[in-house]
Amino acid sequence: MEFTIENTTKCNTFVQLFKHLNSFTDSINATLDKDKFFIQGMDNSHISIFEMNILSTWFDKYTIEQPITIGINIGFFQKILNIRNDEQTIHIYNLDSDKINIDFKCDKKDVYNNFFQLPMIDLDMEQLSIPETEYDLDIGMKSKSFKLLIDQLSNFGDVMNISYQNDEFKLKSTNDIESSMEIKIGIDDLDSCSVEENLDFQNSYSIQFIHYMTQCFKISPTVNIHVSPEIPIQIKYLFDNTDEEQENTNYIRFFLAPKIDD
Repeated sequence: MEFTIENTTKCNTFVQLFKHLNSFTDSINATLDKDKFFIQGMDNSHISIFEMNILSTWFDKYTIEQPITIGINIGFFQKILNIRNDEQTIHIYNLDSDKINIDFKCDKKDVYNNFFQLPMIDLDMEQLSIPETEYDLDIGMKSKSFKLLIDQLSNFGDVMNISYQNDEFKLKSTNDIESSMEIKIGIDDLDSCSVEENLDFQNSYSIQFIHYMTQCFKISPTVNIHVSPEIPIQIKYLFDNTDEEQENTNYIRFFLAPKIDD
């Protein structure tokens, strides 16, 4: 197993992809085959799922002799990635069965090369099969704007209500002392919007988890949000100009189950 990222922008994207995953879980399984680098995981409370898909063609070098699944302590892996200088390349490989080697290199004299070894861990995690779903509401908006809205809403409560009615998309949070914040967004103010005719619904979600998801705003200028009544919301970031209509894309996406009223 070996792959290399030399392009500076792609190196920064790779670091950002892993930067906030420890908000969901302590460890992950990464599955590498000849076509892609794939990660799927679930938070400790089992209400959210995350998936990362990077096509083999995205890397400058990608060599997988046979499919392999590696368990990684995400906290330590993130600490290693945070040490990388912005001008260093990333080279990840394994020479034996129980360690991952990670090299950061740069040709500049004043930037020193770094070399790490990270033990692989055994994780008994089955990969979930997530069926492709046609949602009642599919919207696209600026990822930075969405993050700002969620940052603001999180100051007013732990639960966020998402509703749609009469061509208006609403986000609302309320706290125990009954102060609230509501944001109304017309469909003409969104980058894209596809909606079922006469749609009228409201779902509630943990705003904490959505806040974790929006930390990926640096990966893509646009976030795609897919919602239907009573099923998990999907929040998806495509990167490097991939097309969501294509079967194979580079993405990180999250699913979050709606809250059930007591």
